Amino acid sequence: MARFTLGGALLALLLVAGLALAGCQTTGAGAQKAAPAASSAPAVQADPMADLDKRMFLLPDGRDMSYIVVRVTRLGVSETAVRKAAQDLTLADFRAWLNETARAHRVNYLGSGRFQVDALDFTLGSERFAEASFLMHLTRFVSAGRTIDGIILDQTVLDGRDLTSYAGLKAYELLLERKAGL
Repeated sequence: MARFTLGGALLALLLVAGLALAGCQTTGAGAQKAAPAASSAPAVQADPMADLDKRMFLLPDGRDMSYIVVRVTRLGVSETAVRKAAQDLTLADFRAWLNETARAHRVNYLGSGRFQVDALDFTLGSERFAEASFLMHLTRFVSAGRTIDGIILDQTVLDGRDLTSYAGLKAYELLLERKAGL
């Protein structure tokens, strides 16, 4: 009986060892043949700055965007036109707006799909700020069966103060007014 238990335990141990080895990569001649094939076709790393200006410009919360659409609609533009403008709003529109409202701006890639847009001598409404920073991140989502590449405005810092709750909404509103033709 002890012989059968020892044999069963040995068999189970061999089975576990065999399964563990089956999951490991082999080394030796087989691995050397596979390595050049993998290295001959390196993975293409996407440039995060490529097509950045074509990405839809968004706020983190869709309710905020809907609120701004209603505010702009009250200025006399049809709701359909404002919603169309919101769907076509891109980072290029944001940068064109910065060209009009700031002396200079630049886009910096921070890594992990995050960006910072810095502006000097920036005007928001009737207020002037020496420095402005807009922190953003890349996103991809599906809407009405269509995949959309977007960039979300996460944070707005004006003269070193985080004014996201006001300045982010105001910037989006001014952009939408401009895009809708006001």
